[in-house]
Amino acid sequence: IKIPDDRIAYIAKSTPSTVKVQDFNIKDFVPSKISSDTNLLIIRSIDIDASGENLTGNGLSSMETELRSFATKIRQCKNAGFDYFFVVADHGFMMQPSWISGDTVEKPKGTVKFEKCRCLGGDLNSSSTSLIFTPDKLGVKTELYQFAFAKQFGVYESGKIYFHEGL
Repeated sequence: IKIPDDRIAYIAKSTPSTVKVQDFNIKDFVPSKISSDTNLLIIRSIDIDASGENLTGNGLSSMETELRSFATKIRQCKNAGFDYFFVVADHGFMMQPSWISGDTVEKPKGTVKFEKCRCLGGDLNSSSTSLIFTPDKLGVKTELYQFAFAKQFGVYESGKIYFHEGL
């Protein structure tokens, strides 16, 4: 599943035939566009993640604006007759006010084949700063031998004030 259309197709295929799925990007959603037979409505956005990753404008302010927009959309859906609402994120995120030297976590020794701010993959030794898992323990199908995750809210890569991978 790589793009939103893939997710929606998977959801539609995985639900009973009596469930009519309709999907909107938050910017395109208006209640009048809801089909009368829709009983699973998905409203999605990537703006919170994008503002943090790109640090566009004031990241925190952009995130708060997007959350207020979701609150408005939920009220509109309630007025349109929807009774249940689930707010789901594909991951959490952390935004530090600034990066300081102690925010960097020592990487586990070994061969690193995959690297993100808070996650490494490869042939890695145990480490006091990281939790090490095999792919099968995470339910991941990959050729990588192990994954390491920083134990604290630090990062393996210096200078990062926004990050979202990890446990």
